[in-house]
Amino acid sequence: MFRSSFANPVLLSLVIVVTMPALAQAQAPLGVWEGQLSRGDVPAPVRVTITENDGSLQASLDLPALLYAEEPAPVTPTDGGIALTLPFGLGAFDLMRRGEMLSGARGDFTLRLQPGAPAPYVHETASITIAGGAYVGELYTPTDLRRPRGAIVIAGGSSAAGARVGWNTRSWCDFFARRNMHCLVYARRPSIDDSGTASTLVQDAADLRAAVAMMAGRPNVDRARLGVLGSSRGAWIAAEAAAHDNTIRFLILGGVPATTPADQEVQSAIHRLRADDIADADIADAVAYMRLYFSVAHSGENFDRLAAAALCAQEAPWGEYIDQPRSLADLAWWRANGDYDAASAYRGLRIPVYGYWGGADPVTPPGFHRPLLQSLMADNPELETHVIPGGDHRGEVPAGFDEQHRWRWFGMAPGLLDGISDWLSAQRYSDPSRRRH
Repeated sequence: MFRSSFANPVLLSLVIVVTMPALAQAQAPLGVWEGQLSRGDVPAPVRVTITENDGSLQASLDLPALLYAEEPAPVTPTDGGIALTLPFGLGAFDLMRRGEMLSGARGDFTLRLQPGAPAPYVHETASITIAGGAYVGELYTPTDLRRPRGAIVIAGGSSAAGARVGWNTRSWCDFFARRNMHCLVYARRPSIDDSGTASTLVQDAADLRAAVAMMAGRPNVDRARLGVLGSSRGAWIAAEAAAHDNTIRFLILGGVPATTPADQEVQSAIHRLRADDIADADIADAVAYMRLYFSVAHSGENFDRLAAAALCAQEAPWGEYIDQPRSLADLAWWRANGDYDAASAYRGLRIPVYGYWGGADPVTPPGFHRPLLQSLMADNPELETHVIPGGDHRGEVPAGFDEQHRWRWFGMAPGLLDGISDWLSAQRYSDPSRRRH
């Protein structure tokens, strides 16, 4: 695929398991800890869960403002506390236990934690039957089930791959489950399988419908409040599924592409090239190359011509912005999906839809995709769209110093999570069911 500025250079922490000496084990600060990671007087909320398994200490980390949940964090016992390593280059903090407080500092950063409440949900695996096999999903069930609850299934975007969905997709379930909603997330089938066969968005939508059916059959799920969240590629998948399945009662769509996948890539490239002050004539050359790329992908012919153009592109000022395939096999996903047109799916939706884009999204620039989606869904009075200032394709803002030279933590762009939470509440998806049984 074409290079995207959405690629996140963050390296995820791996679990490090350390056998504890008997004394350290007895003093280990097991349980849930909540608090703040601060730089100066600017805090970011943190949750850490510390457990012991067969004499070994393990920890998982939540950064709620970033929508980062249940990620393993390296931890080692120390005399009087623990050493906890945080991701994103923050490094190891030596945390000492003083009464009901764990605290420590590293450079300009301070971490302070105190005992917190356990997560208000049960997290377990679940099997999802699909055509040709089954998926293993991750199911989040609220612990308060005095009444049926709303539910949501996550249609994984491009970050969903492999044995487990990446944190930047999976952590949505922590967000919804803490609002007393059932949530299911699963790893989407590979874009290209071992045989070189590409999955299709229509096939992905069928898999999503299977996951929705599984969720609809769960106890204490209010089927009248069952929806789907889809971001990026997942927005196409969610809309395609909802257009053919009235079990899906609402959609939350992020970084919404309102075009075909091929046109989305072209518009993204134009946006990034203009942002980097590439000359109009060069942009026209880049677009011509991309049109050739997708023509070859669609027809399976003239690859030699594309290969020659790709060789020339290496010297062009736009060369680094586009993909240069090595063989026709590299175009398999685009051949299967490049011309997929979600317009009919979007036009047919008559359910509540909450769409959002980051204001700084270079992948699906809101200035192009938002008005197009609004036009496609002009007959749906329950469409609501928002552009979140500063957010990227996921809706994040990076850490760093703002224009007033004040530190700003990484996190979801201000207003994004609150906006979704308020919408869920207003639509009563995240409230207990009021119907009588």
